[in-house]
Formats: sequence, structure tokens, C-alpha cells
Amino acid sequence: MRAILAEAPAGTPMHTLSSGAGPGLGIPTAADNGYLIVAEVSPAGFYEYLWGPPVQQVFGALERGFLLATALHAPGVNEAFEVLCHHNGIPDEQAARLELVVYIAVYRVRGGGIARRVAAVYEIAGVADGVPAARLLHRHHVEDDSFEAVASSQSIGTGPAYHERLARFRAALEA
Repeated sequence: MRAILAEAPAGTPMHTLSSGAGPGLGIPTAADNGYLIVAEVSPAGFYEYLWGPPVQQVFGALERGFLLATALHAPGVNEAFEVLCHHNGIPDEQAARLELVVYIAVYRVRGGGIARRVAAVYEIAGVADGVPAARLLHRHHVEDDSFEAVASSQSIGTGPAYHERLARFRAALEA
């Protein structure tokens, strides 16, 4: 998540949230188009992991002009939205504020180690009954460790700044 946030425009406000910050979780009172960062949506009980009403509070704040960066463990995009909508009570219209979902997979490699790869990137066009209208944009092929651009985004900018960020991201993947 931090690698993706590093690509945000310089000066973008970043607000790390925690139940240890009190009832407001550290959400600023005034929207600043910054990111609300939740380490993980999980009932694990750590201050930085949020579940239930605190997650509802975060999603409610998105309507005021914030963006969200978070992680949660799920086997796929549909299951991730099930966790958000059905287990945490996030309404469809709030869940639909997640415009992009990056699915990261962990693979075993020779020598007993592990490797993480962006396995898929989805664009979310809406959510109905807790099920996202997810459109696959990119996917990883395990066999040859390659990435495929499946479709172009219909909502993310495609101007020069987008292509510049994409080139930097690709260079970082190849490094």
C-alpha cells in the first residue's frame, strides 16, 4: 500500500487512522482531498486495524472529500466487498467510492521464500447488494511472471500525468 501511496502527487495529505486516536480515529474535521490510511480492515484488535462501526465512520468521511487506502485479507474482489458490505455494514453507495482495487497475491518461490505480486487490478463501476461491478484492468501471469493489460480504465485519467506515473510504476516493477 505504501508503494502505491508513494505515487500520489507531492504534498498529498496522508492521515493514518487508529482507534488509539480516540473517537474520531484521527480523521481530520476539514476535508483536504487527502488519503485516510487504515492499516487493515480486520477484527484482529490492534489499534490500527478497524472493524464494524469504525470502518463505517471511515467510509462516511469519504463523502466529505477524502480518499481511502486500506488492506484486507480476502481471496478475491467479490469477497473483499462481502467483508466491507456484509460484515462491516458499509452501504453500497459508500462502498462504490472505492474506484480501484489492487489484489496482491503471495507466492512460494524456490528456496522456501515468498514473493508478493500485484495479481490483478480492478476498476469498480458500482456496487449492488454488496457485489461490485468490477472490471479487470491488469493481471499477473504466474507461469512467466508477466503482467497483462486487459482493459483501459474508464474512470481513471488517461492524460500525460497518468502515463508518466504508469511509466515510473512499470520501471519500479522491472527494477
